Amino acid sequence: MKQRQVEFAWGPSGGRIPSRIGSIEVTVTAGRGGKGWLEVADLVLVELPLEPEAKPVSASASSSAAGHEARRAFDGDAATSWRAGSAGPAEWRVDLGSLRELGGLVIDHGASFASRYAVDLSENGTTWTTVREVTGGNGGRDFLALPEGEARKVRLRLLEGPETEPFELREVAVMPLAFGATPSAFVAEVAKADPRGSWPRYLAGEQSYWAVVGVDGDADEGLLSEDGALEAGAGLFSVEPFLLDGERLVTWADVTTRHALADGDLPIPSVTWEAKDVTLETTALAAGLPGSSALLVRYRLANRKNAAKRIRLVLAFRLSR
Repeated sequence: MKQRQVEFAWGPSGGRIPSRIGSIEVTVTAGRGGKGWLEVADLVLVELPLEPEAKPVSASASSSAAGHEARRAFDGDAATSWRAGSAGPAEWRVDLGSLRELGGLVIDHGASFASRYAVDLSENGTTWTTVREVTGGNGGRDFLALPEGEARKVRLRLLEGPETEPFELREVAVMPLAFGATPSAFVAEVAKADPRGSWPRYLAGEQSYWAVVGVDGDADEGLLSEDGALEAGAGLFSVEPFLLDGERLVTWADVTTRHALADGDLPIPSVTWEAKDVTLETTALAAGLPGSSALLVRYRLANRKNAAKRIRLVLAFRLSR
């Protein structure tokens, strides 16, 4: 049981993390009836170091090419890399110096990357547990959440990839616990690595405002964000617009935005993007009777320049998990 799994309920500390604990009480409750029991045996308190080692004691690999030693994939410099000594399956390992809770890994692959690999954790370097296996890898950067990871040693087993070239890793970063503490925290960390506008505003820690879209008296309602993203309902999917101008992706962060209601006061909100010579108007409305209404959205893309221009509307469907 980790500290992050225990939340403050009430008491004289006022919500602060306890500095001393005199006893542990376990309460078993049945929220909806029923009965059962709890058996506890061999309860052990394990003291963890206050400050885990910031840098690994060592990095190693099954083999390394000259000038591409294992430590070069853990030196904070993506210009250097570890490369296996020969083609075929290979292993790369790092010793973190002490037992640590891990939030996840960020892996930057080299030119010859593994399309299938596994992540193993170990407390002693003898017994290993496979916590993730990646299939269909396409190189580049991989973000891996390990919300229940605790280890001193981390091992990457590169299993499949190029048949004639040795595997290469440019950088492997072991992320702190907060990185993968929750699914939302993990996605927010991934969003930080992309240009602003690639993800919804709230994932960048920015306030996002919404307009309610629904039929009077209906319990189900949609939401239209200030950036033009439409949420279909509580716990359902959302639809977010993008524009593709040649090879350039246009997002809410690249445009000037205007907001309006139909005829100035009707509950039919719209968001208009103004991007150079192009405008995109997103309008949402609800129709039907309470209990059986439908949520509708219209996208109107206009070219304000007196010349042909090829612009594509791209809609991203984001699912709630």
